[in-house]
Amino acid sequence: MRRRDVFYVAFFTAIAAVGFINVATGGLMNHLAVEYSPYHSHGEAEIDSNEIIISGDGSADFTVENMERFTYSMGLDSENISEMSPVPNFDFDPSPRTGYDSLPPTYRWNFQTPAVEASVSFDTSDVEPGTYNYTLKASGGSHTAEEDLTLVVE
Repeated sequence: MRRRDVFYVAFFTAIAAVGFINVATGGLMNHLAVEYSPYHSHGEAEIDSNEIIISGDGSADFTVENMERFTYSMGLDSENISEMSPVPNFDFDPSPRTGYDSLPPTYRWNFQTPAVEASVSFDTSDVEPGTYNYTLKASGGSHTAEEDLTLVVE
């Protein structure tokens, strides 16, 4: 065999071995890359805010620390639970890697992010007056943090 052929065989065998190890270990290579990433955080998820209360078409800002996944749920103690309940609009910095088109939506980052600046707002133009309660949920590591959000529509 020529040297070039030996090189190609060795190179592609090494690539296949790394791929096999990654699959066999359930993503060990990705885990190691994230584990030693300068952006990776090891703490528990935390939502930095007091109770969030929004009136009408207002908005609120808050920070979420050590987060990998974010979602919300609507409280059963809301005065007006209906199909016309207002859906929160979230803006994040840094932006999530992906979002799932579910109701409620789930937003995901590549790895546990040390700090995410978030803003939430509502369009209440077609919403019945009342009080709507939500629970914000941020997951990171083995911990899920929750924070209450109240929307008052007059």
